[in-house]
Amino acid sequence: MGLFKDKEDINHKSAEKNNIKKLCDICKEATKQDGSLDKKILQDQLKVGKNIIEDKGHIHAHEECSGCDTPTRTEKRVCRCMYYYNSKKKKDCGENCKLCLKKWNNQGSITIENYEIPMERVYKNVGGIDLILKFEGNLYGAEVKPWYSKETISRMVAETLTYTSAIHDDYKPAILVFEKSNQFKSLKKLDTNEDWRIITEYVKVFVIRTGNIDLDKGPYPKNVDFIIEEYE
Repeated sequence: MGLFKDKEDINHKSAEKNNIKKLCDICKEATKQDGSLDKKILQDQLKVGKNIIEDKGHIHAHEECSGCDTPTRTEKRVCRCMYYYNSKKKKDCGENCKLCLKKWNNQGSITIENYEIPMERVYKNVGGIDLILKFEGNLYGAEVKPWYSKETISRMVAETLTYTSAIHDDYKPAILVFEKSNQFKSLKKLDTNEDWRIITEYVKVFVIRTGNIDLDKGPYPKNVDFIIEEYE
């Protein structure tokens, strides 16, 4: 059986409430006495352990960003820019970077500590944590989807639970959605869902706000000013 995050109906809107219910049940089953989540139980329920390919770690080092050679906006490129532009690491944000939306300038108090954190072992169909956020002294392994994505909230939750359970570092699970996205609209619909309320006791929800910037149409600003806030 494949990973829960990749199940056939995970991105079907018609199955969203049912998948939220299943994820809620998984979180409740994995709850330890102190209220935290048992990683081993999460791995078993999300089918992570069955997908090990190699019992060795990835090597990763984020030391420099040399820019993008095309304007294409992807989840990976946006996350990379969000991290590097707000870090002290070496970066090339000038004419050599062709990304049409670049210089993502974080103006909020929730900081981006790292990006693209791989798993310590090689798993089939398991990537890495998109962004590491620091909020109120805690580090969160956040799953991010670009504003134009059609993927569901249940998919995002399944991914962050999968990735944070398969890594030794104590990153708390979280999802990070754009205010101007399908996922944000879905969150509003889930506000009165009891299963979703329970999930948010374990999975933190954050929102990226970009003000009046149109992320889909030009002309684009020289800087993309944004803030990350806790969803309420």
